[in-house]
Amino acid sequence: LAENMWAPSGVQVGKNQLRQVTEARTSYSCIFQPGHTEMVAAIEQRVAHLAGISLDYLEQLALVRYKPGQFFSTHHDGDHRSKTVFIYLNDLAEDAGGETVFPNLGVQFAPRRGCAVIWNNILPDGAEDSRLVHAGVAPLKGVKYGVNCFFNTQPLKVRGVIDGVNPVEVPLANREAQER
Repeated sequence: LAENMWAPSGVQVGKNQLRQVTEARTSYSCIFQPGHTEMVAAIEQRVAHLAGISLDYLEQLALVRYKPGQFFSTHHDGDHRSKTVFIYLNDLAEDAGGETVFPNLGVQFAPRRGCAVIWNNILPDGAEDSRLVHAGVAPLKGVKYGVNCFFNTQPLKVRGVIDGVNPVEVPLANREAQER
């Protein structure tokens, strides 16, 4: 589904700013429209249920691909995102690297197909929880695939159909990749 839509992953610089490609993140991403396919819609529903947050707060699903040597340096998902669910889409060998590392907590998670890591990005008072900085370690061999599911602190555009007639159109974040 994502094969012809991969584009270099961007990093949001400052609140409400456009994503920029930087040396801090060398992976590739693919952003799906809400309900892009029945399978994407089903994943969105399951993730919202798992997170215990209304689907209205779920940002567009962001698939990521890390080839050997590609990484995402230590970062925080932002205080505008209440919760993150990261789903691993494939296994990597035990010695292949590619872990998601939380250095302040002293934990890391190896890519295992169908598993997910979920965390709150903010404290009860709405402040950023700095303990949740994390990094995507580069695989040494194999390709790591995952899905970032971010829940915003504010409700997003309506999903689905308006007035039973017109579908809601949310532009893809990686339109350039589609035009190739």
